[in-house]
Amino acid sequence: MMRAGVLLACTGVAVSAASTYSEAVLRDGPIGYWQFNDGVTTPVLDTAANLGSLGEAAAGLYNGALHPLPGALSTGTDTAASTIAGTHVAIPRLEEINTSGAFTAEGWFKPGAITTDAAPTCAFSSGDFANPRGGWLIYQIGGGFSFRLYNKNGTAASATVNGGGTLSIGAWYHVVGVYTASEAILYVNGVEVGRANVPSYVPGNAGIFAVGMRADNTFGWNGTADEVAFYGGALTSEQVAAHYEAGHSPTPAKAYSQAVLDDAPLGYWRLNEAAFVPAVAANAGSLGASVAGAYRGAAANSAEAPKGGAGFIGFDDNNTSLDLNGVNGYVSTLAGLLNGKPRFTISGWIRRGANQGARTGLWGQNDLVEFGYIADNTLEAWTDGGLDLTPNPFPNETWSHLALVADGTRITMYTNGVAAISRAHNLPADNNFTFNIGGGGVFDGGGNFFNGQIDEVALFDKDLSAAQICNQFAAGIPTAPQFLGTLTPVTTYAGATVEVPTVLCGSPTLKYQWYHVGGGEVTGATGPTLVIPQAKITDSGDYYVSVSNEYGSADSDPVTVTVQPAAAPILDTTPVAMTRYAGIKATFSVVASGTPPFSYQWQ
Repeated sequence: MMRAGVLLACTGVAVSAASTYSEAVLRDGPIGYWQFNDGVTTPVLDTAANLGSLGEAAAGLYNGALHPLPGALSTGTDTAASTIAGTHVAIPRLEEINTSGAFTAEGWFKPGAITTDAAPTCAFSSGDFANPRGGWLIYQIGGGFSFRLYNKNGTAASATVNGGGTLSIGAWYHVVGVYTASEAILYVNGVEVGRANVPSYVPGNAGIFAVGMRADNTFGWNGTADEVAFYGGALTSEQVAAHYEAGHSPTPAKAYSQAVLDDAPLGYWRLNEAAFVPAVAANAGSLGASVAGAYRGAAANSAEAPKGGAGFIGFDDNNTSLDLNGVNGYVSTLAGLLNGKPRFTISGWIRRGANQGARTGLWGQNDLVEFGYIADNTLEAWTDGGLDLTPNPFPNETWSHLALVADGTRITMYTNGVAAISRAHNLPADNNFTFNIGGGGVFDGGGNFFNGQIDEVALFDKDLSAAQICNQFAAGIPTAPQFLGTLTPVTTYAGATVEVPTVLCGSPTLKYQWYHVGGGEVTGATGPTLVIPQAKITDSGDYYVSVSNEYGSADSDPVTVTVQPAAAPILDTTPVAMTRYAGIKATFSVVASGTPPFSYQWQ
């Protein structure tokens, strides 16, 4: 029979199994925890209306772009939208906008940052810019703007026109690119700044029309855009000059919008919509509403989620998930949320709805921590380089648990509760990209949209242990008990209390029974902690615990506890007499031996 001061405990993360999945997550102290039970059954889109002849078919979607902001026009109260850190306005690909014939692209742009020729950013574009490239774009460069056309001949432009001079932050510029079917012409503020022959031009066959970035989700532009238009023909220099005058003059001959509409644009996006209030993705973590998410694009809640009766435990029967269409849906949270966090953990559940495109984002903050499918068959965590898990371990239409843990020097990817791959890393510099879930620019400045469902995403500002990750998984999927380490031998003195930590993973409800090897079952020791008040020498020996649940059982390895005889304190070194003048410090010391701990009282 056991007695006296030995405490054998499943300490820390393995004290007991949580009864629900959310309890398991909350017990570990997340700062952000988005459960996606927000009742968003119908997406509400943040739409940029099209006043051109293509109508609603060419309506744009604000992908994080902020509006309304003060607009470019010198008269009226028209407003604009900012595209910062990869946010943008996306117009779906239409054949009419991707014509092989003459066209004109027009807009007003106010730079928020200075760029260089070597590191341009893309004010607007249309096409696909992989290899081979097709379509057109207008970059902001060190010498103004660059109008480039492509012809599906590798990645080189078939024509490039640069001009406009050095730009100023906060100044509005009217920018027009014209393709006449033989020449490319660039206008800035109503004046031609350059032209070039175009030997051939091939429109894009896949990419969107994007304002604020290149259409392949790269080269995000920092600034404010207004009055963007696209025409299915080449505007004349007189028309371009008239548009600039209508927008710039304090007393224009006609309203700017009328000047544009008189020239029959296919698309005309004034970007003057009122402020959009997205549906809220509630945060159950400690930072509360300050990092609540926002449902963007077609993101909504889905009944397809981990829930009771479907092979899961710990989830409500009415649990819902984040439903993403792979086209424009995602949830955004706070800009810079991962900044200043060299130690972090991000966990959650995913269900692939189909094969994934390249650079499909699950969660992350672009350029700092990026996590998702770099290719359909490869999961990648990127910080200062890639951590690639190939082949993809998860089949389509199956719920799986993922976690990413950084301890300050290493990053580890967990799949279904088990460490799958790890490497040394250093986090890149902080930035102002938003922490996004399911797309919106996880790997790039925009896009990266996941096709499927995501649920129960949790962010921690610390590195969780392997046992904590395993226990999160075990709170959702039936898991037999398993010890993830061995008990550590303990040596102590009679009368002391001993703690022997264990690391345990398993689904609730766990049942415990402690044993003294050679002494049999320890009566009453049926919890995760074994306590023996005032340990005696006879309590020495080997102990182990047997843990079971309805899915299986496991025994820990034996641990040796040694209780040594206690001895009264002996002063091996006594104080030495000394003489000091008044006000001078005097220090006396002793050295004691015996059984610790010691307490001292000077008299």
